[in-house]
Amino acid sequence: MPVGTIAAKPARLDSVQEDELRRLLGYWRRKRGPEGWIRSRDFRAEHLSSALPHVAIVERFPCPMRRMLIRMAGRAIANPRLGYMRDRYIGELRPEWYRDHLLEHYAAALASGEPAYERVTIQYGSTAYDYGRLILPMTRDGAVCDQLLVSTIPSPELAIYLRREPDFG
Repeated sequence: MPVGTIAAKPARLDSVQEDELRRLLGYWRRKRGPEGWIRSRDFRAEHLSSALPHVAIVERFPCPMRRMLIRMAGRAIANPRLGYMRDRYIGELRPEWYRDHLLEHYAAALASGEPAYERVTIQYGSTAYDYGRLILPMTRDGAVCDQLLVSTIPSPELAIYLRREPDFG
């Protein structure tokens, strides 16, 4: 079985390439409060139109293990084979290299409370798949960044591959 790796390269917010991600970033900028985050009570999924299928909300729980739960996962971002779906913990995702990458990047985004755009590359065997990922901070109560609005737009090649049954190990 091939070995997989994933790497994310930070990019400037003004370099977002994907139309849906640009719309989501514009929505986030209009809705964010004085602390720089959207309050979850102000988030309106119905206002996201074409971006919604590519959107997930990841929530951190205030517990010693700092667990992260996928609160919402649009149909284009959800992936049952990898475990990335609503009401699943990030720590339950497989394969390990994918899970560990998301745990690291989501934890960093929650800690910084800053928006991030990344160009992500999955290398699986001899094939590389690229996609854009936007991570935007949210809050339940306004005191701390405890949620993330995450959106990914896979390359056409990755989208086709994920529709099949990937054998990520």
